[in-house]
Amino acid sequence: MPKIVGQNGIIYSPNERGAIKNKLVLNQNDQIDFSKINGINSCLTMKLTLFTSFEYNEALFLDQVDQLFFDHMRKKSIDYLIIDHTIKQNFSQRNPIRKQEYLTRFSIRKKDVLQYGRVSPASNIVCSKIKILLLGIQLTIKAKSVKYLFEAIK
Repeated sequence: MPKIVGQNGIIYSPNERGAIKNKLVLNQNDQIDFSKINGINSCLTMKLTLFTSFEYNEALFLDQVDQLFFDHMRKKSIDYLIIDHTIKQNFSQRNPIRKQEYLTRFSIRKKDVLQYGRVSPASNIVCSKIKILLLGIQLTIKAKSVKYLFEAIK
């Protein structure tokens, strides 16, 4: 696994899974607890044999694809190596919000988080609903638009 750094200099992957929000431990120079490891799987190098017992869930669309992948991988006895290489990624949600464009993205993300809560062995629908509400509050403040809060609760 390489380190994936956003345009704001924060290391987003790898991280540790949390019930509502993942812990970005590498920003505090902490060691990762590999029993809680999580990350962005698009930059991973892995053995194809991992896929003999795993298929990507096509009902998931955004970040929850990565979450579900690591939920399943944490159940296996896998050795992880964080390599000394950094990938720089421009995360759209870290850019200034263009209200209507990001409202559409939030609506898609909301559906994705709810579906993840239904299919994940490590999460549940209640945690997913809380996460959506918290994201809606965060985006309402950031965008100065109550449309995000309304989208979160509808």
